[in-house]
Amino acid sequence: MAQWNHQDKTLYAKLVYYGPAFGGKTTNLEAIHEITDHDSTGSLLSVRTAQDRTLFFDLLPFELGHIHGYKVALKLYTVPGQVQYNATRKVVLSGADAVVFVADSTRTRVKDNRDSLKDLAANMEANKLNPAHVPVLIQYNKQDVQNAMTADEMEQAYGVRPGKGFPAVATRGDGVMETFLAATKVMLRRLVEKADSKTRESIDSDSLASQVDKAFEPYLSRAKAVQSLPSMPATSGAESAGAVVIADGDLMERAVQSSVALGEQLATERQRTTRMERESRTYRQLGELLRQTGATFDYRGIVDQTLSMASEVVGAAVISLVKGGTDEDRAVAVHQVWGSASDPLSLTVPGRHMLARLVAGKAPMVFNDLSDEECESIPPGIREQFRAIAGFPVDPVRGTTLVAYAPGPDGRFGEEDIRFLSTAAAHLAVGLEKARLYQELSSTRDRLEVLVQERTEELRLAYEEIRSREQMKDRFLSNLSHEMRTPLTTVTSAATFLRDYESSAEARREMADAVLDACGLLNRHLENLFRAVQLQSAGDTLDLDDTTPENLLSEAVGLAGTPDLLVTIDEGVQQLRVDPRRLSRALANLLENAKKFGNSEDKVELNLEFCGGPTPSIVVSVLDRNDPIPDEDRERIFLPFEQGGDPLTGKPAGIGLGLYESREIAELHGGSLQYRERNGGGNEFRLVFPVVARMVEERTEVAGA
Repeated sequence: MAQWNHQDKTLYAKLVYYGPAFGGKTTNLEAIHEITDHDSTGSLLSVRTAQDRTLFFDLLPFELGHIHGYKVALKLYTVPGQVQYNATRKVVLSGADAVVFVADSTRTRVKDNRDSLKDLAANMEANKLNPAHVPVLIQYNKQDVQNAMTADEMEQAYGVRPGKGFPAVATRGDGVMETFLAATKVMLRRLVEKADSKTRESIDSDSLASQVDKAFEPYLSRAKAVQSLPSMPATSGAESAGAVVIADGDLMERAVQSSVALGEQLATERQRTTRMERESRTYRQLGELLRQTGATFDYRGIVDQTLSMASEVVGAAVISLVKGGTDEDRAVAVHQVWGSASDPLSLTVPGRHMLARLVAGKAPMVFNDLSDEECESIPPGIREQFRAIAGFPVDPVRGTTLVAYAPGPDGRFGEEDIRFLSTAAAHLAVGLEKARLYQELSSTRDRLEVLVQERTEELRLAYEEIRSREQMKDRFLSNLSHEMRTPLTTVTSAATFLRDYESSAEARREMADAVLDACGLLNRHLENLFRAVQLQSAGDTLDLDDTTPENLLSEAVGLAGTPDLLVTIDEGVQQLRVDPRRLSRALANLLENAKKFGNSEDKVELNLEFCGGPTPSIVVSVLDRNDPIPDEDRERIFLPFEQGGDPLTGKPAGIGLGLYESREIAELHGGSLQYRERNGGGNEFRLVFPVVARMVEERTEVAGA
């Protein structure tokens, strides 16, 4: 008798196959088992006698799936057809919710069919089964035998209304699933009608038949592909899997009842074992998935491992990870796909709309029948290729979803599949978040490394700058102490002589001249130092004025005290706008250096010429025939407090500011001071500045501040 378990939303029902011996009852169950469980994950329990092919009884547990939210679990029984097993037939028939009478279409078995129908009526009455509540359907089996009775003849012979019987060839599977479907539909309809008010209110009887049709559709499709099924010989020595052989052929009714109960319990335990084995395998695969994804921080590797494992476990034809865009544009981005070159739904606009719908879901969305009205927007090609589509949220905040496709014609996502994919999606979310955080950490680490390198380089440059300034300070103090001490020594010596010794007027004049010369040298050193300090101050500016080349060079020669020069002036240059005081000082420094480091026999040349081009300029050159400056010193000599000459053989007096001051003045005029080695030996210092003198930009900004 049917049982409604409202706690776990399960309906347990019993369907009995009745009929004469060797009519095809067992073959029907074997065909159903083959079609609905072609992977042999379930079992067909058979209890038989030791001598007969005829089964004592058969039991096939069958889970139909969910109908209106209820899980439908059917138990399919057959009864033995031999006359001596009437007690067994009565016990097996007890509690039946529907009966399929399997009639033999062979013409010689009309009497056997009629006797079995009478026996069915008697046993239903004995079990208090009302035919008005327990439907009985008839199947015309063995339609393939020679000279078999037609369906019309069977209807007339057994009083069946036209079209209510089901022709079948059970050995090939023909008509088997159609009979099973019809029996299930009428049985469930009657059960709903007899159920309590709570159950009737929760089930819409009008759509019950269509729900059953959808549940059976995969099996009907598979049945069409079955060409033939193996039939068991009348006396088979081999035992089928799940067979229980009873040696005593004359069993008491109580023993039969116990056997049936044990058979039901065994079938239930086998179902539970199968389910637990499947769940155990699933958990092992989940554990392996966690191990694989936990061992890597690679985003693509985590997704690939999850998709491949999920596809293997649930048998998905295609599985992909997609990310949705905004609701307005219905945009989706396919990250990775397993089982196909691209996500099938992403190839068309309607398909992308369906993907966006799956992505927008906050909970798993499963469409186990793409022929439903709510799936009409899916392109026909996809509905033909796939049976079911499901979406499982991975990260609702970022809009990532796992989308799985079950292959047609009979693929679907069961409860175990949904649980596994939901769990896999949750694990994938953790893995992707881990990969994201690792990538973010790696990026932060890389940025910090770059920042540390930059700061280290800045500190190194700052240290080198400080060190350079320290060295400059040391050179300055060393040069200054030496250059200042020399005239001070002269002054001190002369003053001491004048104080301690009586001397002639001539001698006293010589001493006084020496003091004056020393004071003049001290004054020049101090002036050079003050000018260098002034050049380094932020507020230093040029005092521009118009002058002639002759006046500029004459002033420079006078400051340098080198009248014996070869001076050449470009006749085209009539007037200059410069800072005469500064520029003449720069040229004087160059002339003094040429004089200090040269010999008296070679004359120094001073040339001023116009240079055209994109930027018209004035070039003033100071040329000598002294020894060329070594390559390694050609930039060093322009630094402050750097001196030329050989420290072992003596070097000219000075504190090392001349070239530095000249270059600074040239740059203040918007020009430059460069060194060149002369052809044939000698040196050339070229001071270049624009025809219209200008200050460099940075100096101008400081001056205007």
